[in-house]
Amino acid sequence: MRLNAQRLALVASQGLSRVAAYRRPRVSVVVTGSELRKPEASLGPGEIYETNGIMLSELVRGRTGGLPVHFDPVPDEEEAMSGP
Repeated sequence: MRLNAQRLALVASQGLSRVAAYRRPRVSVVVTGSELRKPEASLGPGEIYETNGIMLSELVRGRTGGLPVHFDPVPDEEEAMSGP
């Protein structure tokens, strides 16, 4: 639960000056597909705009208050997906 002004007032009304809290989660959103392009890019044959990463990032932010990290699309190649 996110602590907003009303919830902090409720905590204080119970005589509490401290509560256990956690950092907002950091979530990595990785989308894969050699056919994916950023929205501002021109499309070639068989290419589409990447939209799922944008949507998932906003869902994370809206549902958890988290800080999503949205990466550029990763090509459909084993080397690219295996990481450094």
